[in-house]
Amino acid sequence: MVILAIPHYGMSSNISTGLDAVNRVFLSIFALEAILKIVGTGPKNYFGPKGYYLRPTWNKFDLLIVVGSTVSDSITSSSAVNIIRLFRIARVVRLVRQLKGLQLIFKMFLEAFSYIANVASLMLIVFYIYSIFGVSLFGRISLCNEIYCEPTAINDWVNFKNFPNALLTLLRIATLDNWEVVMHSSIGTYPCNMNPDNNCGTYLNSIYYISFIFIYTYIFLNLFLAVLIEHFTDFTLYVELDIYPVKFVEF
Repeated sequence: MVILAIPHYGMSSNISTGLDAVNRVFLSIFALEAILKIVGTGPKNYFGPKGYYLRPTWNKFDLLIVVGSTVSDSITSSSAVNIIRLFRIARVVRLVRQLKGLQLIFKMFLEAFSYIANVASLMLIVFYIYSIFGVSLFGRISLCNEIYCEPTAINDWVNFKNFPNALLTLLRIATLDNWEVVMHSSIGTYPCNMNPDNNCGTYLNSIYYISFIFIYTYIFLNLFLAVLIEHFTDFTLYVELDIYPVKFVEF
């Protein structure tokens, strides 16, 4: 983890060369570990019996890291290397197997993934609906102009002129990053150029932003946390009693 955190912009060639050497040492250790496991346990036990080859396991994950890291070190193209070198970051995930607490949380997350996906799908529907409303309500809102220009107000990048821009704007609003400035740009707080093609908005438009913030922040995020907490509590109980959902199905 320390080695992965050292690279920085403008680092000297000596540091870069040293990090590459250390990376090759770690890659050799991981490769040797994978080879010894395959030889010691046998390919059938390492990859799993017939019909289970494509099922994810820690052994296959370790082998994927080794292969990906080896490929990244053998490619000379700078753009391709920067992408494939992301395999190095996956080594941190190996800590999940070593630490029991992290392993418990990781397994719990996998168990709750289907429920989280349902909540996320419902959130996407809300984003879709509000994006459509945003284009209809604020598509003609005057952009940041020479009269007044707040850096974080509605401008050429943050606007509701079309569906993609509206969706990106809502994603930014969801982070609560100066969302009130975007709202003030839509309710006529700031000076704007009033003409047949543009309008300055009304104070009623604030209902749109406030309702979106309320639904996203106070309902969906709490629902998301409730799903995780419930599954974490149940999964912890299963671990303490050595009872898992798979055993219930088998019973």
